[in-house]
Amino acid sequence: MGRYVNVTVVNKIQKEKEDGNTLQSLGQQLAQEKLKNIQKDVVIDGLGQQVANLKLQVIQLQGGTN
Repeated sequence: MGRYVNVTVVNKIQKEKEDGNTLQSLGQQLAQEKLKNIQKDVVIDGLGQQVANLKLQVIQLQGGTN
């Protein structure tokens, strides 16, 4: 019985380590996805600013508001 308990304990410890590694891996993936989303937001904001600038240039080329 002592050997069975030891195997059970060892298996439980190994399972907890695997769960911890999985959780850590998921946390790293989440952080990477958040960074990607921030980068996308920066690009989108920059493109929005360029569109606004182009609209202003078109208005100026047309001689202002009619």
